[in-house]
Amino acid sequence: MIEPGSALERAEGPGTARFLEEAVAGLSAARKAMSPKWLYDEAGSQIYERITEVPEYYPTRTEIALLEARATE
Repeated sequence: MIEPGSALERAEGPGTARFLEEAVAGLSAARKAMSPKWLYDEAGSQIYERITEVPEYYPTRTEIALLEARATE
């Protein structure tokens, strides 16, 4: 864990310290994981949102339709 106020946090900033902490924890786990919040900046997030709206990108719409159709089950 990166200590608040540590030299690393002071040098890099609290956002970097949180990223490093989460990255080390996620990549050290038996099942590797990384939060998508670290993969997209604001522009990337907007691009992804636009991609999900094109007809060729069906996974999200398909998942929502399945959930709506089977939610009561």
